[in-house]
Amino acid sequence: MSRRLLRFELTNTRCIEFIEMQPSEELSFVMGDNGSGKSSLLDGLALLADMVRGGLHEAAIALRRGLPVGPSIDLGTLFRRPDQPMRWTLEFSIDDQRWVYELGVRRTSTDTGMAIHHERLARLDVDDGEVLLTDETGCRLRDGSEGRNDWMPVTPSSGHPALGRAQDPLVYPQLHRVWSFICGIQLVRLNPVEMRGPAGRVSIDQLPDRLGRDFQSRVRALLLKRPDRREPWLDDLAARTGWKEVRASDGDGDELMMVREDATVGWSPLVYASDGQIVSAWLALLVQAPPASLSVLLFDEPALAVSSKGMEDVAEFLSLLAEDFQVIAATHSRETVDAHKHGDDTWVMERVWGAPARITPLKEHPTGKKLARVVPPGSAAERAWGDRD
Repeated sequence: MSRRLLRFELTNTRCIEFIEMQPSEELSFVMGDNGSGKSSLLDGLALLADMVRGGLHEAAIALRRGLPVGPSIDLGTLFRRPDQPMRWTLEFSIDDQRWVYELGVRRTSTDTGMAIHHERLARLDVDDGEVLLTDETGCRLRDGSEGRNDWMPVTPSSGHPALGRAQDPLVYPQLHRVWSFICGIQLVRLNPVEMRGPAGRVSIDQLPDRLGRDFQSRVRALLLKRPDRREPWLDDLAARTGWKEVRASDGDGDELMMVREDATVGWSPLVYASDGQIVSAWLALLVQAPPASLSVLLFDEPALAVSSKGMEDVAEFLSLLAEDFQVIAATHSRETVDAHKHGDDTWVMERVWGAPARITPLKEHPTGKKLARVVPPGSAAERAWGDRD
């Protein structure tokens, strides 16, 4: 199935007042200074997927998973302007169908800090394409069957978008593919320290949480459920990390992955590897055994802790992933962007402190080479800017 995010808008979340972006069909890079809004952009898209998947309460848990503050947080603090709704608009394609999904939430005094404000789903490639909407009468769903244009009420809920109920395909079959696409928008924010942590039991189709944990669990899942991928992954890992030998067992803990630099050196656990090697190992694992449910992969700094040479490998990893999934990567790494050799797919985020963030395609940025502090000179910048001052 061909699934692509064509355009999205984010409104009134964190440092974003309004942003619109048309990502590449394969791989897009977002670059900018610290605090320019890159993470806010990725978090905003991931938050929408969390809400559709599990409702506002589950979104609050996902937002802070792994942190010591616990699951009960006020999502209302994410509103840039508390008196205005937070809104998402996604335009996307599934096979030959084009869709637009809108969701708005308003700030309230509830436990999660917000409630559903409005919701709309429509097909853009047909006349009168409204499928799901909310208005003053509540939430309604068009039947969608042949010759049926009547609407049926859907029990309203302030804590869960109606589209989230499409997870049961027997109840709302016309919504299930849309629900699956939006839930397939997943964010990865690697953290090498957490990736060394104890392994839990997860599915082979589950990504680490937003802190990049559960690496050992994914290794175990690969070894047990995808034995055909074992040797290609170990060979790829040895070639990219500098390890001469890598071995994996069906055990637990530190003994699951063992590495050594050459035959004269003893074996050591993967947890003793460098941060950059840990990140490279996880990326190689994701390429060899990607989750089946993924539609859009959001990467926050995929080149974290990786050497300049290793950044070229990161670009290759991202290109391989982009053959099967759409990838949006926020990064400070010019080397990674240049190695990809597609300056046209690079976007620049900027923000003056206290003002809202803005995003501009690199090739259309008005200040040209004055952006060298944000996007240092390199092949991507030179192709985009040419001889402009």
